[in-house]
Amino acid sequence: METLVGQRAAHLQTVVAELRSATTDLRRSQQGLEQRERGLREEVMIVELRQEVGSVLAAELDLHALVQHAVDAATRLAGARRSAPSSATSWARPERRTCFT
Repeated sequence: METLVGQRAAHLQTVVAELRSATTDLRRSQQGLEQRERGLREEVMIVELRQEVGSVLAAELDLHALVQHAVDAATRLAGARRSAPSSATSWARPERRTCFT
């Protein structure tokens, strides 16, 4: 009887070790999936932004507005809140000396 109990205890220990290993593998897989999801969300954002910018730039005739849209898109793509290129307006429209913010 003691031999049977010992065998079952050893079997249960093996099962517990396998379950722990499987749990660790699942956690790693979940972390990998979460990382891939973040990457895909970022790629979706970039593709959507490219599409939006392409549509706006193709339809825009005003050079100042065109430059503003390009700077805004670059700012969003970089994740920044503000962008202020110092010389962008001097060639676009000399009469407008504003920063692109």
